[in-house]
Amino acid sequence: MKKLILIFAVAFGLNSQAQEETYFSVDWVISSPLAQRDFISKTSFSGFEFGYHAEIAPNMTLGGTFGVSGYDDYTARETYDLENVTITTDLYKYQKTMNFMMHYRYMIETVGPITPVLTAGIGTMYSDYNVYFSTYNLYQEEWGLSFKPGIELLYRPVNRDGSYFKLGISYQYTNIDTDIYQMDSYSGLNINFGILFAN
Repeated sequence: MKKLILIFAVAFGLNSQAQEETYFSVDWVISSPLAQRDFISKTSFSGFEFGYHAEIAPNMTLGGTFGVSGYDDYTARETYDLENVTITTDLYKYQKTMNFMMHYRYMIETVGPITPVLTAGIGTMYSDYNVYFSTYNLYQEEWGLSFKPGIELLYRPVNRDGSYFKLGISYQYTNIDTDIYQMDSYSGLNINFGILFAN
């Protein structure tokens, strides 16, 4: 964790010395779990993300994002054998994630009002897991190393030089362990709708 914080500090230090143009973004995030669907399979529509990045070379920017998503799911009544106990119950399952990512972006040649952008992110993800059944609750929280490649499309409206509408899609993989459902990783597909402000 300390190494990641140092990486962020160095990255933003470089930006402050060499930046030409800066960008700030606010996104609504739709996230769908991929690999851990036995735990939660429902898509989350409650995510958001804030981002800041600065130009480090022509068509290239470096910066960071902070994002939060929440998931929930329900499993109807089943019978479970838990060591010396047999329980018949339904399950209420919840997961919350927080992402702290450093992002590199490369802006491809603009076509009309559209600018395609290739993105690559590395950072850390915090996740907590809650399972409620009968009169019991299982809870666990973990941190993991996260990777997030993606692509974005920026649309600049006519006569709006300082702002863009943004549509992005990304895949996220995180090396994170949880004993609740014997999972050793998290992966998901994210769709971002947002506004990007250039300064």
